[in-house]
Amino acid sequence: MSRFGTGFLRDDNGALVVTGSGQAIYDSGTNYSVLLGTPATGQQVQVQAGSLARPDTTLNPALKVARTVSLASAAITGDGAEQCASIVGVSAADAANQVQTVGLLGEAQNFGTTRNAPISPDACGVYGIGEIGNSGVGVAIGGFFNARMEAPAALGSSLQVNVRNDTGADNTLNLTGFPTSCAAWLTTNGTNRAGVGIAFGNPFGQQYDFGIHFNAQVAGGLTGPTKTCDIRSDSNAARGIFLNGTYSSTAIAVGSTAGTTLLGGSTAAAAAGCLLEVQAPATNVNPLVSIGSTVNNNAYRVKLRNSVGNVDWFVSAGANNVLTGTIAGDTGLAQITASTSLHLGGTASVIKVGQDNRLGFNNATAIAKPTVTGAKGSNAALGSLLTALASYGLITDSTSA
Repeated sequence: MSRFGTGFLRDDNGALVVTGSGQAIYDSGTNYSVLLGTPATGQQVQVQAGSLARPDTTLNPALKVARTVSLASAAITGDGAEQCASIVGVSAADAANQVQTVGLLGEAQNFGTTRNAPISPDACGVYGIGEIGNSGVGVAIGGFFNARMEAPAALGSSLQVNVRNDTGADNTLNLTGFPTSCAAWLTTNGTNRAGVGIAFGNPFGQQYDFGIHFNAQVAGGLTGPTKTCDIRSDSNAARGIFLNGTYSSTAIAVGSTAGTTLLGGSTAAAAAGCLLEVQAPATNVNPLVSIGSTVNNNAYRVKLRNSVGNVDWFVSAGANNVLTGTIAGDTGLAQITASTSLHLGGTASVIKVGQDNRLGFNNATAIAKPTVTGAKGSNAALGSLLTALASYGLITDSTSA
């Protein structure tokens, strides 16, 4: 063995062997260094290739740890993470510790000012690749992050993604390309279509309380995490939102204080507090709203109600359906609350239809169908009028000649 730096020996095969605390440096003009022991910067071990003054211009990594394994599953204990790893970083702390521990840190800086497409001077702090070969049957995982909480007061986050903008200008939405800044950018490549961008599963028999949540944190004078909208889509997919599960309560729920649910526009025009608004576009769209079906002969109702009354707008499916006297295809309004009336009017009630077949005009009290009696005295005009009113069904003509 030959000595190589302070406190180190090198064997005949060139391997570096530590014999005591100290420092070993190798510099062949390209500014490579290997530091072990307690360097001035505080690291226990440091491998450095190049510096800002003397940058490394080679294409090789400063440090590479390679391992080829053939392991039997029976030999693995737990999830096998440490047993199957090439590099393990463990940072532990005792009960007196007051700061976070970091098992592995990846930091990348880039001051390049020239973009030569498709290569650009990016900076990637951590780059993970998981690959399953041609005959493999496993899952290719680019990165796996797990957070474990054991104390009731502990909080957990398996992955925290943050983007910081110190450019001096607020960034906005880019509709067609890479966003000016984003906390997560999901893409796919290869020769075939990928399955899902984000998927939630339940392989371990436990659930999330909410799948996606935008909280209401107030910081820096700003309310909530987003400004313009929580979710926006400008894609050309076949569907924007497709709910196909079995929901025990509701498929979509909008709270009473959430504001207007708007169709056909981006800014509500109705009075404040309106829960649903449909706006007509500049082009002719007819009808604006369609409810029901064109492929079957069922009865359909749209209900308006409060705690003391309700009315149905309906399409009949057959004889006497919804209301006595209807046939298939009839439409109408059905007042189905006893002792109340259906009103039609302008500024005041013009026609009143009672639930028990009463009728009133020009704001008069609704009454049951009247019966007209007595003699007409051979008055042809009176007889014609009574016959007409009876034909409309407004009266029962029980008069005599």
